[in-house]
Amino acid sequence: MGAAPILLALYRIEELQRQRDRIERELPQLKQQPEGVSRSSVPRSELSEQPTRTLKESMESVPGVVVFPGAGGRAVDLSIRGLGT
Repeated sequence: MGAAPILLALYRIEELQRQRDRIERELPQLKQQPEGVSRSSVPRSELSEQPTRTLKESMESVPGVVVFPGAGGRAVDLSIRGLGT
């Protein structure tokens, strides 16, 4: 058995170790967010620059959220993209 097959095997082992390390780094994030799920957040700076008094005012700036007047004077209905009816 020559040196070339041994070097190829060592290279393959190193490649697999790099893949394992990448998967171990990404696994916690993958467990937190299922495939096909999108997330949106509003940075704290945006909240402090545009102070709001109500949840309705806060939610109006979130992408994918539509705020409708609800039953009664202060009630609101939220429509969130991807949740269906």
